[in-house]
Amino acid sequence: MAEIRILHLEDDPDWIFFVQERLKDDHRYRLTAVSGVNEAHALLETTFFHILIIDVILNPALPDDESGMDFVRKIMQTYAQVTEIIFLSNYAKYMRDAFREFRAADYIDKIRFEEDFKDALDRVAFDTSRPDMKLAINGRLRIRFQRGLSDLRGMITGLKYHGKRLHSDDPMVGNLTDELEDLLRRVFKDNETTILLESVGKGGFSGAGIVRCRPFSQVGGMNIEQQMVIMKFGDAETIRQEKGNHSKYVAPYQVATYATHIYRDAFSAHLGVLLYSFVGMNTRAFDDFDTFYTKPDTTSEQINRVLTTLFRERLGTWYAIAVLSTPEDLESEYRASLNIDSRLAEIKTHLQPYLNDGVLRLGTLPPLPNPLHRLERYEARVEAVYRSITHGDLNERNILIDPDTLRPWLIDFATTREDTPLLQDFAELEMAIRIELLREDDIPLHDRYRMEEMLTMKHQRFESLINALPDRLPWDAHPQLQKAYQAAHTLRSLAFDTLRRNQDATLYEYFVALYYYSINSLRFTTFSPLQRQHAMLSSALLAQALDQF
Repeated sequence: MAEIRILHLEDDPDWIFFVQERLKDDHRYRLTAVSGVNEAHALLETTFFHILIIDVILNPALPDDESGMDFVRKIMQTYAQVTEIIFLSNYAKYMRDAFREFRAADYIDKIRFEEDFKDALDRVAFDTSRPDMKLAINGRLRIRFQRGLSDLRGMITGLKYHGKRLHSDDPMVGNLTDELEDLLRRVFKDNETTILLESVGKGGFSGAGIVRCRPFSQVGGMNIEQQMVIMKFGDAETIRQEKGNHSKYVAPYQVATYATHIYRDAFSAHLGVLLYSFVGMNTRAFDDFDTFYTKPDTTSEQINRVLTTLFRERLGTWYAIAVLSTPEDLESEYRASLNIDSRLAEIKTHLQPYLNDGVLRLGTLPPLPNPLHRLERYEARVEAVYRSITHGDLNERNILIDPDTLRPWLIDFATTREDTPLLQDFAELEMAIRIELLREDDIPLHDRYRMEEMLTMKHQRFESLINALPDRLPWDAHPQLQKAYQAAHTLRSLAFDTLRRNQDATLYEYFVALYYYSINSLRFTTFSPLQRQHAMLSSALLAQALDQF
């Protein structure tokens, strides 16, 4: 049974003792007592509490003291929806006022402590019939881990919280671990007895976590596996944004028989959780795009089928309402959306060892231009482009695939937006396939260079490049390199089709997107040295190609 954590704020040491004595043998509760507001604030920063027991007047010597109520006012914005408040005081009038103002769970007169306290506390903690109960948690739920996960603390480490990655020694990690456990017990609160959590990965730009959840329920004395779901968890603000984006941009454009639904959601003081379910998917056996793509027996024909369905059926409902924008500075838009300027120092650190007199030198490859020179000498250029709703984080972790039907589903809508360049999603996924998923160390850099040269051939028009590209690399290339090239070819053909086969469409827009995504990837810590060099040569060739426009 999960413990209910209680913070008791009380200035009188006798009353701290009375409450401790009353709860010392009840192992359902874990009590922490403090006498000052500053101590309470500090504890709330590092520990998640289910119930706050507060004296409304913490300094009776001061006339009209309302320090307990002032404390509650300050924390209400963060904790009002997730933490129960019980007022315990000798001042009945103040308690009644506080009860109404803060919609507290209960108030107890100290005169009736012996008669009322324990019953009131049990009712607040465990009475599921109570309206607006905030503690409807599954205390019996067992949480198990496999496939890359070992504990909840490990799931919290590496998340983005308030824009920064959490390290294992961060004091917030312990608090957020408790909150995550509490959220799991809230969203799996029906008949579930066990959940098995499996790693899917950390989200991209949002920095949230994604896990596969396999719930089990007790039926006739047996644990029966229920429908698998995907759980997205992270900073509460990010998760609320994603929930809102799903409601605004995803739900209205879905086909009922082929849809991604938010099955449940819950929020604590600092974290949020979304459970995604998928209509029409074999949820016991789906893969993310990374796993599907990198399987040795996955063919280019299967990848082509997945990409075609993804962009024509799933994303196509957004692209169908695209409009041609008034001319805008496209490069500045990508530079800002990917935070390139704030990341430039980090990018330069990785690039510097390969620069000599301003020239990029990678082994025996021909000298290449410094890919950052374009950023330094860039002059604004306005361009009219098609704009629509786009996913905004279309990487290999945010596409799920039913291996039986090869139908794709999307997750992670934290950065989904409207009025964004239509080709953004195509370019982001192409760069992920060409570099992030090309992990084999036995593909020589020279062969990677040859592929990149073909994909950045000097053509002004989109149509002329599509017509010039062969279906396959014209040499005995490594199978994974061949797979990457053919996937890129498919994506470009789909992008051209999405532009309604506009024969005047230039490659400028697409190459700009590819260039900024390749520059951004230079900072990725997951890259091997070979992948990073691949990203360098790709960004250098793209910068060179953009100079022709």
